[in-house]
Amino acid sequence: MSLETWDWETEVRPPRGKVLIAPDLPRSKAGFIILPEDSRRQSRQGRVVRVGEPRLTKVGAEVPYQVKTGDRVIFLRQFGTWEEVEQGEYLILPEENILAIREKKTRQAPASMVRDT
Repeated sequence: MSLETWDWETEVRPPRGKVLIAPDLPRSKAGFIILPEDSRRQSRQGRVVRVGEPRLTKVGAEVPYQVKTGDRVIFLRQFGTWEEVEQGEYLILPEENILAIREKKTRQAPASMVRDT
């Protein structure tokens, strides 16, 4: 069963103000290595799989999320809770422990390389 076909609604739903993250596996720069089972716990980057309901302020107003499902993020791993489910290990943590959202930047050719026609 893949992440796309898995029924997240009935399996794992983060509570208000929390997000569910699928951590990246650490990458080896050279050759083939066998990673220990807890290697995902060493990761500080991952993909947001699901967000809970928005958190509330003291006066009851909803605070919208800054992340959305599918975002690539950098997070503080020590403040989350690891949850093991059928598809693997996931991290549930408060949105405020996400340090950054990774965005793909499109590269443009330097002006010196662009020809005028």
